[in-house]
Amino acid sequence: MSFVYILAAILIFGVLIAVHELGHFLAAKLCGVQVNEFSIGMGPAVWHRKKGETAYSFRVLPIGGYCAMEGEDDDSADPRAFGRAAAWKKIVILCAGAAMNFLTALLLVLILYLPQQGKVVETYGGPIDGYGTEHCGLEPGDRFLKVDGHAVLAGNDKLMALRGIPFIGCHSVGTIIHIAIDGQYAGHIVISDVVKPHAKEAIERLKHAGVEKTVMLTGDSRRVADQVAGALGVDEVHSELLPADKVAQVETLLAGKGGKDKLAFVGDGINDAPVLSRADIGIAMGAMGSDAAIEAADVVLMDDDPLKIAKAIRISRKCIGIVYQNIVFALAVKFACLALGALGLANMWAAIFADVGVMVLAVLNAIRALRE
Repeated sequence: MSFVYILAAILIFGVLIAVHELGHFLAAKLCGVQVNEFSIGMGPAVWHRKKGETAYSFRVLPIGGYCAMEGEDDDSADPRAFGRAAAWKKIVILCAGAAMNFLTALLLVLILYLPQQGKVVETYGGPIDGYGTEHCGLEPGDRFLKVDGHAVLAGNDKLMALRGIPFIGCHSVGTIIHIAIDGQYAGHIVISDVVKPHAKEAIERLKHAGVEKTVMLTGDSRRVADQVAGALGVDEVHSELLPADKVAQVETLLAGKGGKDKLAFVGDGINDAPVLSRADIGIAMGAMGSDAAIEAADVVLMDDDPLKIAKAIRISRKCIGIVYQNIVFALAVKFACLALGALGLANMWAAIFADVGVMVLAVLNAIRALRE
């Protein structure tokens, strides 16, 4: 698997270089500097064509490329040589490569992000994936009235009291579903969730990672919620919530947080979709999560292990750190090269290091993220 990652990094690195050199090529053409050759790839040429003063070629190894300008390696008497161009033109040409890489990254972000906007998530009254409801004749808006000719009522204490049906209270810990058939109480069912094996450890790791406050929002009864929250070490719990109540609680939490604080919500059910989209960061547990929750979330974890949340935070922080390191290093070297070039102290080899060398070092630095 490491070989695949390394190969992918090399190919991405090659594409970045090709885009980078395309920026130099376009800027040189716009500034009136003669370009002798623009090539995509390395090694022997498999296709070559000359148009005007510039030769274009594709080479056998689809990695990188180069833009060869007149007078960039030696002194040239040609008035359109790179060495004879005005200082501002040289700066524009040198900066164009980095600018092209930035524009490419921005375009990719827009392509990946914009299609997610404006999606309407079907959360009620329609088919639910994995349950086969679309194959048994159900349509949005249908109501369940009878089962085999009998009126069946299933719900909590409030529903039984609303219908005037005497029921037997249950003191077991769990979600209590009372059943009434044809208006007569038939019994109840206790549904109790099993706490995930690593849930408590996941809460501890989140707090160790810097999460200041953990809050549980659940539709379960208060007794169940309080017991689970106490066992896991959750700071605050709100129980017996409908989907709209969860959104209201999230709005309250958002209003009370600091300016730089971020609120993340973790869920997997279809009722969590509105809250996932409202939180600063929505995290869906993908293995058993509903399609609605996955589509509404910003981050999808492809298994149900809560420990992966803390790991995702750790990886993201490491990646952000590497990004900042690369930005500072690249800008520092390029500005230093520009200053030395303006003073006539930097030769072409220094420019090549500031261009390609910095990119190589930045990619090698970015590969450290694969160690997680």
